[in-house]
Amino acid sequence: MKEKIFDMVKRGVSLDNIILETGLNYYEIYEQINFLKNMGYNVCNKYLYNGKNIYYISNTIDNKTYPLIEVNPSVNEIDMVIISDLHMGSERERYDSLYNVYNFCDKENIHFVINAGDVMAGLFGNDNKRIGDFKGQIKHVVDDYPLISNIITFICFGNHDFHSFKAEGLDGAKVICDKRHDLVNLGYGFGMIGILDDKIYVCHSGTCKSSNVNHDLMRKFIISGGGHRFKMCFNSNFVLYPPTLSDLKFTNNEFLPGFVKVKFLLEDNKIKLGFFDHYLVSGNNFYRVGNFIVDFDKILNNSDMYNKDKKLKLEI
Repeated sequence: MKEKIFDMVKRGVSLDNIILETGLNYYEIYEQINFLKNMGYNVCNKYLYNGKNIYYISNTIDNKTYPLIEVNPSVNEIDMVIISDLHMGSERERYDSLYNVYNFCDKENIHFVINAGDVMAGLFGNDNKRIGDFKGQIKHVVDDYPLISNIITFICFGNHDFHSFKAEGLDGAKVICDKRHDLVNLGYGFGMIGILDDKIYVCHSGTCKSSNVNHDLMRKFIISGGGHRFKMCFNSNFVLYPPTLSDLKFTNNEFLPGFVKVKFLLEDNKIKLGFFDHYLVSGNNFYRVGNFIVDFDKILNNSDMYNKDKKLKLEI
């Protein structure tokens, strides 16, 4: 079986087709791929616009330190969902909401999720921990984080995720993403994702690399996790603060867990427009409570950058 998988990886066969041809499940394939990596092979990934994850063996040194979503010339739009601050292992995690969001992505044919950090609760904070040890929380993510075919999740790990590294030298992000290849590690505190000639920057407050990222005006679009409340800021760039997808709120009058859906329009190998929808999640129901449009071409000019619907919308 190892030889068969090795041959398919050399031929650039997609993960789904490897599963079809071998009859193995995702976790068994991940284990086989890790075996090849441990043998010294430079196994890399391509992430296609339709969510396909393709393994291949490269004989060149790639100095690019961020994942790239490859888009066909005929494709002029791409959809994503943005989530943050799950705090898995806390009594305030919303496991049901997380699964419902991924089912929403599956139903809406959305292939990419950006997770802006604090996947795990860590062992500090004012919330009670349902899982009170680092290894248990890491295992919880590996075993229970939603896994749906052709959905790739890019994760910028946060300060609560970094706690195991800081306290014990245990790199939870590496363990999770080595065991779950649908979860792509952007790093602790700061990372980026390439789309054509453009980039999306993701950071998380309170983490080693996040300082002053939001103030770097050369980065026109930044997703900043850790705030737990939905907010957006326009200056000479656009910073989106996604809501928490947990019940861990800073005040009693805050909204339900939420997420942001975005449709990017692509033009001249760049992100031209972003159509953003802010949703709240309650059980199996999704409530759209706001929407706005960002013209990224006008970000640097700081004029007429966005149109925002002034009325609060509630859609079931």
